[in-house]
Amino acid sequence: VRQGAYRTFLKKTVPQRIDDLVKTASLKAGNQINKYLMKLGSAHWATLRASVKRGGRYSGASDINLPSEFALRFEEPVAEAWGKEILKDIRTETREYASDCVQLVEQVAEWALEQGARVQPKVIEAQRDAIRADGKKLESVGHEMVKEMRDEAKAKLIEQIEGPIRRKCGDFVKHNRHVGAGVKMRILELYSKLAEEVTEAANEPATQILQQLFKEVEKEILDAFKEHEDPLEAVAEAIVSSQESYIKRSDAQKRCRVLEDLSSVLDATPASNERQDTL
Repeated sequence: VRQGAYRTFLKKTVPQRIDDLVKTASLKAGNQINKYLMKLGSAHWATLRASVKRGGRYSGASDINLPSEFALRFEEPVAEAWGKEILKDIRTETREYASDCVQLVEQVAEWALEQGARVQPKVIEAQRDAIRADGKKLESVGHEMVKEMRDEAKAKLIEQIEGPIRRKCGDFVKHNRHVGAGVKMRILELYSKLAEEVTEAANEPATQILQQLFKEVEKEILDAFKEHEDPLEAVAEAIVSSQESYIKRSDAQKRCRVLEDLSSVLDATPASNERQDTL
């Protein structure tokens, strides 16, 4: 039952958690992008026009790089969701699962002792310590992936959102909306609409990134626990093996005592003494 609960957590709970957190990250990203666009409101109209003619990019007195800025503001909440939410949940659940396995192993050992079984303490301790060590090793699982994830997330997000930004800017220029009175307001309005579209478009690559990271972490977890897929069966086999060895030793000792007693009886009988005299 405990294994089933843990597998359900890995196969269903975490993927659903990823979907929910990406939606939350999307809302946070939208707020941060809007704050960035408010700052662009102080930019000179000529600078904004230059950026829209270059697909949302411009390097000059005031640098504008919509794909990079939008991606950055989406990547940050996604990284936060991975490090502070998903990994935290995985580590907590894995630690509790390992602890439960240790307790179950100890319960089986205690039960066997109560039944009169001869249990080798070292065998039980080795099984328990191995599970504890693997659980401890997984307490920092996925930590080193955070930086790599941020770099990969930003690159993929830029790749995903750059196309729509460039197309929208191209259409804007094609229809000559970048010239004439009110150009600044039209450009800011365009960028605001782009923010909404980009935020929605970024959900899919963000989800894919987190799912891929989770697959790597899941593999690391399953590999670590591979030797303890069924800790109860392993400890049961160890107990049975110990008991079997004890019974064999006990039977051998009993056999020796019976043979010794039989030899003593034979030596004490008259027939045995007569045979010895004849010999």
